[in-house]
Amino acid sequence: MDEVASIGAVAQSCDEPLIFSSAVVVDTLMNVIDEATSVATAVVPSVPGLLFFHEGPAVIATVEKLRRLPDVLIVHGCGINHPRFAGLASHVGVILDTPTVGVSKKRSAERILNRLRLAAPQS
Repeated sequence: MDEVASIGAVAQSCDEPLIFSSAVVVDTLMNVIDEATSVATAVVPSVPGLLFFHEGPAVIATVEKLRRLPDVLIVHGCGINHPRFAGLASHVGVILDTPTVGVSKKRSAERILNRLRLAAPQS
């Protein structure tokens, strides 16, 4: 990627079994370029650590409603800071073939860094 001209963000909220998702795309001056919303019915129950299967379809549907994908997408959910190193943002990025950044509510970076230190070869 040469230069970032647009940044998108997508967030979800649940009222079981409904999942509400909204997305916005802005340019580098924070002017809104596009926005989209969707409501989906969850077909997979919410299981900790497997958020993509519960909310992913709603996220994908919302982002696909945008007139064009942003250069970078911020996702409300873990990315590589997931306990298995591939959370909602990672899955969304692979499916949409778009760079993503996961933003989660929980502080898990310290736990993951500790796991990486334990897994690293000892000298």
